Amino acid sequence: MGLLNIVSARRAPMTFTELLEASGLPKATLHRTLNTLVREGLLRHDAYTRTFQLGFRLLELAHEVWSDFDLRLAAQDELGCPA
Repeated sequence: MGLLNIVSARRAPMTFTELLEASGLPKATLHRTLNTLVREGLLRHDAYTRTFQLGFRLLELAHEVWSDFDLRLAAQDELGCPA
């Protein structure tokens, strides 16, 4: 999650070196974690620019959340309405 937060805070894609500096993780740990995040679609790797950016799987997950979201139920506590 920390890496996703780092990448999402930057507008531009990040290189491995930038992620290494920003995360403070050991090089091998960062490499394994990035590979996992790319494999799961949470990050995308551009082989040409050698950069990482957020992946489309995040949009799919967000869609799953919103498709089951009931605004009335979520707002009832804030509005002081009974169930």
